[in-house]
Amino acid sequence: MNKKLLSVAIAAALGLAGCGGGSSTSSTNDTSQNDSSNNTQQNDDGEIISALSEGFALPTELSAVPADSDNSAQAALAAGLGPRLRALSRAVAVDELPADSDYAKAQPKKYIEERALEQFEVIEQVLNAVGQTHYADAGNVNEGPYTAMVTWVDDQDGRQVKTLQPWVVDSRMIVIDGQDVNRVLAWIEEPSEEVPGTTELIKAEFKIYKAATVAADGAFIDYGDWDLNVSFGEDSSGTVTDYFAATSRVSDGVTTIKIHESFPDGPPGAGGEAATYELKGILVRSATSGYGKVAFPDWESCFGPDAGADCTPDTKEVAYAYNAAFLGVDDDPATEGAVYKDRDPANAVEFTHRYGLFYANADSDNSIGAGDNVERHKAFGFPIRYTDDHGLTRYAYYGAWQGRHEIWGGERDGVAAGTEVTRDDRGPNQTAETYTVSDKFNGTLTKRTLVDGSLSDIQGIVVETWINKHWDLMWDQSANNGDGAWMYCDGWT
Repeated sequence: MNKKLLSVAIAAALGLAGCGGGSSTSSTNDTSQNDSSNNTQQNDDGEIISALSEGFALPTELSAVPADSDNSAQAALAAGLGPRLRALSRAVAVDELPADSDYAKAQPKKYIEERALEQFEVIEQVLNAVGQTHYADAGNVNEGPYTAMVTWVDDQDGRQVKTLQPWVVDSRMIVIDGQDVNRVLAWIEEPSEEVPGTTELIKAEFKIYKAATVAADGAFIDYGDWDLNVSFGEDSSGTVTDYFAATSRVSDGVTTIKIHESFPDGPPGAGGEAATYELKGILVRSATSGYGKVAFPDWESCFGPDAGADCTPDTKEVAYAYNAAFLGVDDDPATEGAVYKDRDPANAVEFTHRYGLFYANADSDNSIGAGDNVERHKAFGFPIRYTDDHGLTRYAYYGAWQGRHEIWGGERDGVAAGTEVTRDDRGPNQTAETYTVSDKFNGTLTKRTLVDGSLSDIQGIVVETWINKHWDLMWDQSANNGDGAWMYCDGWT
C-alpha cells in the first residue's frame, strides 16, 4: 500500500510549526532524578515532563495467534537459546560466547504466520517503521525534533520494494493524568503521486502508555497499551479520508487490538474524489485462547473478464478463533466453512525468515569479538539522494542482493540511468561523494569461494517456496478481423 496506510484525525497539536514545536527545555536532562507524579517541569507545549529518560518499546512483530500456548515452556526454551541458530559454528559452542556478545543479546522474534489473517500485517509494517526512528533512546527523548531515515518495505506487483523516507520525529516522555506516556510525533514529506511536482505531508501521532511484554524466547506475551494515528490526506472539503488508526489495550493478560483504515483509490468519481475504501479489524489475544475478525476490500473480486473497468470490490470478511489445541479460520463466514489447524507445539514446523550472522571467534587484535554481529564490521551499501525532474529531493538506497548491485527506492520506475546521485550518509563537515547511475546490467557480480560440502550440511533444514501459476482467458472482439477471438496467457511468475 505504500503510503496508503492509515490514521484517524490527528490532534491539532501535530500542526507543523518550524519542525513541530520542540519539546525540550534546559531542565529536561535533570528530570530523570524526579518522581513523575510530583514533577511540574513543562516543555514548550505546556506538557509535564516525565522523570523517565527512555521511551516505551513498541512490539516489532504482530501475530494474531500466539506461537506457543505455554509461556513457562517459552522461558525454559530460552535457557538453551530456544529457536535461535542451534549451531553458530562447528568450531565453537554457543554457550562459549560471552554473555555481552551481540549473539547473546540478540532477541529472537517468534510468531505464527497465517495467510488468511495477513491484513493485520499493516500494523506490523507501521510499528517496524516507527521502531527505526529510535524514538525510545535516551538521547532522543525530550530533546526536540530530529531527522531519521526509515526504510519502508511495500509489496508491489508481487515483489517487495524498499524505499527510504526521511522522518522528522519528536519523542517526548510526558505525564498525562498522573501516568507516564511516550508521545511520539512524526512528519513525513514525500512526493505526491497524484500531482507530480508537489509534495504531501504525512502526519502521525503515537501515544505509548505501556511497553509490550516479551517472553524469554522472543514471542510476545502481550502487545502493551498504545494508540497509533497516521493522517495521509484530506478531501476537497478538508475532511480527513486517508488515514490509519490502531489501538492496543491489555487487561488480565488479554490483548485487544483494533484497526481502522480508510483510503481513497481508483479514478475520481462524480463528486471529484476517488472512491473511498475501508479496512476494519479486531483481534483479542491471550496465550491460551482468542478470536478476531477483519473486513477489507477484496481486490481479487475485480479480476477476470466479467469484472469490468469500473468494478467495485466486494468486502471480504475473515473470522478466526483458537484455543490451546486448535485454530479455526473461516474466510467466508456466510458458508460456515471453517478450517481447523493443530496448535500442538510438537506438530509445529518452524521457519526462519530472518536471521543474523555472527563471528564464532575473536580476531587476533580483538577488534572483532566472539559473537559480534558481522554487520557491525562488514556492511555494503549506503543511502543516496537525488533531484527528480520536478526539482524534488528523492531518497533511495544502493546495495547488493544475491550478487546483484541494485538501487531500492526512488520513483515508481526506479532511478533512471544517467541520474547523478549523492551519498547521503556523510556528516555536515564531510564532502559527500556523487555518482552517476549506470544502465541496467542483467547479470551478477559475485566472488565465490568453493568448499567441500555434503548432503548432511542441509539435512533437516526446512525450506519454503511460493509458486503462483496463472492462466488468463479473455474475449477480444477486435481480433480475427472483427469476428472476435478468445485470447489467453499462461505462464509462471
